[in-house]
Amino acid sequence: MGKVLDKFYARYGNPGVLSIIQNRGMTIDWAIEAGCHDGTDTLRIAGLPGMKAIFAFEPDSVAADIAQAKFDGIPNKIKFVRSALWSKPGTVEMYSPTGNPGDGNSIFVFHEEHDDVNKKLDVSFPCTTIDLEIMAHSSSGLLWLDVEGVPHIVLEGATTTLKNIAIAQIEVEMHKMSNFRTPPYLYSTVQKTIYGSFIQVHKIMRTSNFKLYRAPIHPGFFGDVIYIRKELLSKIERLQSFVLTFLMLLLHRVVYPCLKKP
Repeated sequence: MGKVLDKFYARYGNPGVLSIIQNRGMTIDWAIEAGCHDGTDTLRIAGLPGMKAIFAFEPDSVAADIAQAKFDGIPNKIKFVRSALWSKPGTVEMYSPTGNPGDGNSIFVFHEEHDDVNKKLDVSFPCTTIDLEIMAHSSSGLLWLDVEGVPHIVLEGATTTLKNIAIAQIEVEMHKMSNFRTPPYLYSTVQKTIYGSFIQVHKIMRTSNFKLYRAPIHPGFFGDVIYIRKELLSKIERLQSFVLTFLMLLLHRVVYPCLKKP
């Protein structure tokens, strides 16, 4: 039974956005990578044929220093921004109620630009929006989001840029990962729910004319989803997208909670 389920999950799972781009023969000539970490995946994106420009974001100073050293070898192609992304500019404070940052309990609090933010905070980052930072090169862009549980908030600040994105890979949560991550700590016009960030992300992407192409239907807390612009999909692929969306909602909102998974 386990092997059958694994094949079922793999049928709809994400093999990696770069593999999908190559297998579909897509022409992608610019990209956004938010949460570029140490720059490893950024360099892979830079290797796509015809890639002209990459906008990379990473607020963590340690990872950013490593990434910057790698990017120095690719002059003029990568614009590197050491800021966090949000739905509007300001400052994002990150802290862990458990005292162990990175354990999935991290809480993000947004402060307006004019707020008197405590300068003694251990972890706080200036934040901006994708729409404020990006100048689209064409309608053939790639969006890669790995932004610590707040992709829906970042997408709120990217609605104009999304018009020029062809394909997107977004890390989402299908289920609430921590009792600490509750709405009072996440200020946004679209707030997180007990179902994680997927529902909000899906609403924004659907409104922006994207269809779900690959998704983690296995009983996990989080995973990467792939969206492709509707007009780039065949009628059969649009039907498959409808089925996949139905499976995501049925499994993660009904079946898995009944089975007390994950």
